[in-house]
Amino acid sequence: MNTAKTPQASVNPALTLSQSARRTPHRLSIVGAEGEFTVFQSAATVSRLAQHLLKTGINPSDKVALHAPNSAWHLFFFAACARIGAVFVPLNWRIPPAQAEVIAENIGCRRLFTPETLTELHTLVLGPAHTDTPNLDKLDQLDAQLPPIPTDDDAPILGMLTSGTTANPKQVLLSANQIFWAWQNFRDAFRYSAADTVLVAAPLSHIGGLNGTTNDIFVGGGTVIIEQDFNPERLLQHIEKYQVNQMFGVPTMYRALTLAPNWGSADLSTWRNPLIGGDTPSLDLLHALTERGLSPINVFGMTETGGAGFCAHTGHALTSTGMVGFPFRFVQARIVEEAEGTAMQPKLPLTDCADGQPGLVALRGPGVITAYADPGHTKAGVIDGWLLTGDIGSRDALGRYRILGRAADRIISGGENINPAEVEAALRPLPAFADCLVVGVPDEVWGEVVTVLTASSFGAEDEGATASETADSPRNTSSQTAGRGDLLSLARAAAESAGLPRFAWPKQVLQVDALPLNANGKPDRAAARTLGTQLSNNLT
Repeated sequence: MNTAKTPQASVNPALTLSQSARRTPHRLSIVGAEGEFTVFQSAATVSRLAQHLLKTGINPSDKVALHAPNSAWHLFFFAACARIGAVFVPLNWRIPPAQAEVIAENIGCRRLFTPETLTELHTLVLGPAHTDTPNLDKLDQLDAQLPPIPTDDDAPILGMLTSGTTANPKQVLLSANQIFWAWQNFRDAFRYSAADTVLVAAPLSHIGGLNGTTNDIFVGGGTVIIEQDFNPERLLQHIEKYQVNQMFGVPTMYRALTLAPNWGSADLSTWRNPLIGGDTPSLDLLHALTERGLSPINVFGMTETGGAGFCAHTGHALTSTGMVGFPFRFVQARIVEEAEGTAMQPKLPLTDCADGQPGLVALRGPGVITAYADPGHTKAGVIDGWLLTGDIGSRDALGRYRILGRAADRIISGGENINPAEVEAALRPLPAFADCLVVGVPDEVWGEVVTVLTASSFGAEDEGATASETADSPRNTSSQTAGRGDLLSLARAAAESAGLPRFAWPKQVLQVDALPLNANGKPDRAAARTLGTQLSNNLT
């Protein structure tokens, strides 16, 4: 009897790409600043890049960083590193080069690739003595055939820094298996295939841009359209030209699309899956998309889950602000109680909240990490195999989940907990607050007071009231305040109408030219709190 075990098929994405190249070699694979690539050309480039990494001293588990704007190189490096068991680390392009170099060294990267031109990359060897290695200009001279290299599907192949909504971004390492299971979640929920075309406008240093459905479609032999920068009018043109089927973006990006001059005329008939994540989309935005014939899907995910957590298709997403629907097929979720007298700490052992009761969101599944690169982050963020996402949420009797906001963003005023997202949901239907953020500003009496920052030019007078600016409300080049005028009355009336308790009603409204955003297009609440505090201090 033959007792030898049959080798288990690998889920290594580079091997999947090689199979796709044999199956559909001439299909369009990538369209970007570097030109167009067929699936065969993409696979050959990945193989040559993997050889280049090996020849220049990269070994399994070594980290290779890329600091560049959105490009085909992000996809090539992802697959090439996976092919040899190395770890690809995409860095935020908006970080200054010197800072990117420091970050790459601090997290243990062996190589840092940076753009010299749009089509070439410069290599920096990191370590005690910085040296240069040959650029990739002779990559095409390497053999496109790479001999088999054993890799471990449970070993990390992707390293990403969390987007930094907290002051201390965490380093997340994802294995081929974890990425594979994230893709299974997306396939189950979004019903796409290798015949589809995805447009990438979100940063490829962000999990929603790089993993999402992008790399699954890439290695599966589909087509990826890469936008190097976000231009709403051009993006709509590309959706029509390339018959795009899906795209991920944050609400800020989708809002910009609805304001583009060709929003009403572009042919969007092939766009099946407009995926929205990274922040809570307003109901007004969702309605604007549905009125255009689209079916937006609200996606909640994070780097630690490969981007997969919850998703709410249009019918559920429109029921209430923050509704994220149900967990993905291969994700388990729960809402757990907070420990008494602590901030953002769970009650131990983990105890489920009753339906409708707010608590901490916890996730687990085959695509969810069970440890961070830093053991200290693991101790604080993973308990009994459950990942604490850092969000406040609730579950209803139908099993649907709603995200109320980040636990770290919660405002504590007079001992009462206030979730900014609930206040924003009450205000944003009003044009005067369509573009607003709610933050807590320090106060000697209350600890914090609920403060609204609005960048909407639509003033209180447009709501049927007369806007006023008090004598002690100075105007400067960056902002103006109506904190004691009719905008405040309007905001408080909206909060009351929404059924919010009095302690959650806004105490001041500050008008600003623009809301602070981070590099991924998400609201930068830390910067907003700082701005709100500065402007509030100017009033006293």
